[in-house]
Amino acid sequence: MLRRRNFLNAAFATAAVALPLGYDHQAVAATLRAAERGGVVGTEEVATVRELTEMFRSMDEGLGGGHGLTMVTAYLTDTVVPMLEGHFPSEPVRRSAFGAAATLACLVGWKHHDLGREGAAQRYYLLGFQLACESDPYGHAAWMMRALTHQALDLGHPQACIGLAEDALRRATGKVDRQTEALLLVTCARAYGAGGQSGKAAAALLSAEDAMLTAGDPVPGYAAALGPVAATVLRTPARP
Repeated sequence: MLRRRNFLNAAFATAAVALPLGYDHQAVAATLRAAERGGVVGTEEVATVRELTEMFRSMDEGLGGGHGLTMVTAYLTDTVVPMLEGHFPSEPVRRSAFGAAATLACLVGWKHHDLGREGAAQRYYLLGFQLACESDPYGHAAWMMRALTHQALDLGHPQACIGLAEDALRRATGKVDRQTEALLLVTCARAYGAGGQSGKAAAALLSAEDAMLTAGDPVPGYAAALGPVAATVLRTPARP
């Protein structure tokens, strides 16, 4: 309970925007593996987390971001995060479990953002980034960097956003489907625009348009709920 209260009372921190740029997930992964304890966590437990996350997401879309926030937050902090300290039968299952937890953390962050609780939202996004690094330090981690970038831009804090957006794109290029890559390019375009680099912003939007036109591969689960940014790509004006 105390940890959740700290998340709720925390303020948005501009310095934390750049945290992913220096994050050493390999060192953290070694620490996490050394701390493993508890029961065995298998595919059924991971599937349950994913199913409940989709249920919470549907609730969010139908009833609004604030609905069920306490329940979703408690499920993440009291059930899912402790589950990650269990033993996993294989590395793919371990990665899947951390990926499921990261997706849930992102949803919790979005719910807080929807209510204007930006400090708590930022901290759940950062938690989601750290969890995603244990699952997929390329595509999934880049997706969480995208969330952090958009939040900072929405709040008028463009510091470090260009570097963050560019690093997210570098991580993911060639390792994710083209639609996900397009959304990361849109994030770069927003960051460039906020930084006064209009030429780079226009070029990134054109690249995003090209990526959307060639999209065809399945979209990963963490990017399935595209959010309002997806419409930005679809509204990109046709080039002359």
